This record gives sequence, structure tokens and C-alpha cells, in this order.
Amino acid sequence: MQTLDQIKTGYRARVVSYKEPIIASRLMAMGIIPGTELMVLRKSLMSSTYFIQFPKLALALRRDEAALIVIESEI
Repeated sequence: MQTLDQIKTGYRARVVSYKEPIIASRLMAMGIIPGTELMVLRKSLMSSTYFIQFPKLALALRRDEAALIVIESEI
């Protein structure tokens, strides 16, 4: 399975699951549940921060957090 930190800027994906319950509870509290579609808007200079667009929500995640989100790539 692919994780969020592995996709390129501008690509779309769907959240499948989370590798750790801590990140899962935090993101699900914001409404980002498995099945949610997202897009990587941009990455910071050293790819240490990922700027993600979800329906009605944009947020920034650290690379280590993005690596815990299992995704399914969209075409």
C-alpha cells in the first residue's frame, strides 16, 4: 500500500486507513475518514510539510504524519 508522503504534488488519492491510532483519531475528529478524497496541493522546500486539500478543508501535515496515512491513488 502507498502512503500519502509518496505521492506527487497535484495528484489525487483516497484515504484507505491509518497506520497508527493516534493519527487516526486526530484526523477522524476533523472529518477525514477512510474513503475521503484528497489532493496534495504542494510540499515545502525540503518536503517536510505537505499541504493537503480535502473537501471543504485544507491543512498542513508533517512528513511523518503523512507517512502514516495509507492511500489509494486516483487517476
